[in-house]
Amino acid sequence: MSKLQHSNSTNVIFFLFVISLGAVNSLN
Repeated sequence: MSKLQHSNSTNVIFFLFVISLGAVNSLN
């Protein structure tokens, strides 16, 4: 279960990272 939760948090961090990259690209 903890491994699944760790995978979920990694996916969320990656998702937020992609969103922030998209925001920076639109600002530029």
